[in-house]
Amino acid sequence: MKVELNDTGAVGPLIAALADARCLVRRAAETSCIVTPLDGIGDHEDSLLALRFFAAAWTAQRPGVTAVVTA
Repeated sequence: MKVELNDTGAVGPLIAALADARCLVRRAAETSCIVTPLDGIGDHEDSLLALRFFAAAWTAQRPGVTAVVTA
């Protein structure tokens, strides 16, 4: 799954937060990262939904930062 942010400075902190949440994460570009959850929380759709909720909660704490999560 991919997370695209509108702020290049936010990608590093997002990667750290996702790693703390037991995800395997690698930076894909200046504004994006690729995420693989390490905890089995169901099928791909469940993982995608969980990542979308995580990204929404994470960006809600950072005014001006937006995230788009894609499969």
